Amino acid sequence: MSAPAPNLGLIDKPNDHTTLDIVKEGVRKAKFMALKYKKANGQPQMTAEIQGYLDYMAKFLPWLNGQTMTATIVAQSGGIQRTLEILGDPSFHLPHDIATQARSIYIRFNSANWGALPPASGSATNAASNATAPVPSAPATTAATTAQTDSGAVTKVVTTRPPPANHPIFGVNGIMHGFMLQKTVTTSLATGTRTISKRSVVNPAYAHLKRDFKVFGHNGHAPGAWWPNQFVALFHGAHGASQAGISGSADIGAWSVVVSGHYADMDNDQGETIMYSGDSSLDNRDPNHLPPASALTQSLIKSHQTQRNPAGGLYRKFRLRRDAGQRPLAQINQVVPTHQQRRDFNRILEYY
Repeated sequence: MSAPAPNLGLIDKPNDHTTLDIVKEGVRKAKFMALKYKKANGQPQMTAEIQGYLDYMAKFLPWLNGQTMTATIVAQSGGIQRTLEILGDPSFHLPHDIATQARSIYIRFNSANWGALPPASGSATNAASNATAPVPSAPATTAATTAQTDSGAVTKVVTTRPPPANHPIFGVNGIMHGFMLQKTVTTSLATGTRTISKRSVVNPAYAHLKRDFKVFGHNGHAPGAWWPNQFVALFHGAHGASQAGISGSADIGAWSVVVSGHYADMDNDQGETIMYSGDSSLDNRDPNHLPPASALTQSLIKSHQTQRNPAGGLYRKFRLRRDAGQRPLAQINQVVPTHQQRRDFNRILEYY
């Protein structure tokens, strides 16, 4: 990485600057930006300086992800390893896209031992090749069982195959990072009929990256952050339940809510304001009394209206207001999810 590197429009420097020069510049800017965001609790005033850092990172991080790390760069960069840790640390409150990219790059470089030669003996050529090769997936595991169902006895063969680290959907840069596919083949012992089902489960290799959801505020996620389903949002700490719409504590309040189509007749997403219904709002038939508030609804109980559901029963409705100073919703809706995210979403159940 000592040869001259193309400028790529990253910084106003001559093209004879090396990759090391660009990495050192990126480290310097990233550290300044991270300190600004942490000091402002994730909401810095959008000055020309802050916008400059954001624009720079939008080019620098994808470029860095395409580089091959070496021990020399790590030693002379001014702290690239620690810088990526900081960018991905939720306590610095950096925008979601920057934090996510930084964590993915850190995982990739870390899996290659930050360019250091492996301790095993071998030629320098083989050592360098091994350091930059994609991390292979772990071996598949298979379990077979026999069960009795309403239609008779069946055998079930469950195969779980962790993906390679560079998989476009389940790899470190994919929309399903942190998960892997599990395939179940069910065979009827009476007829021999086979059915195949697939589901995604947490990949134990990345379980340590699961983010705590019990955080008030954005938890390191920027407006417009997107996940393909609620399980993935749970893994990234954006919500605290795989099915429930409210995640919170009756004692200290709600951390997050999810608006779904279950209460389509009663919830109202107006963009800057959301009218949100408490859980079990469809079940009450009593026009004079509210239903008992569950622990989840109690986490939102401090500010609510009473309304009537289609059956005439009372229910609780909450007004959720969007904080000022965020990225405009119209701008987010134009680009989220991206075309690539849409394509990958439609291919999630393809077996790698």
